[in-house]
Amino acid sequence: MVDIIYAHTFTHKDPAGSCLPLSLIDALTPKKIGDLTQPSTSLADYTIPKWDDVSKLTARKDGKTYAECGTYEDHAQF
Repeated sequence: MVDIIYAHTFTHKDPAGSCLPLSLIDALTPKKIGDLTQPSTSLADYTIPKWDDVSKLTARKDGKTYAECGTYEDHAQF
């Protein structure tokens, strides 16, 4: 079974891309905490980034944040 926590979509303001997609994916990817060699037993084993925090991170060399580079939507329904 797979639990969908977030279903991210990001629409760039610039058609050619507003920020590096892989850096955005990395910023939104959950990070395992604790012993990385041990298997996870629950969601509590991860730090799960929230858009409110990621949106404030610098996305580009000119200082623009992710929020300034595009619009975000979470399609997971809870």
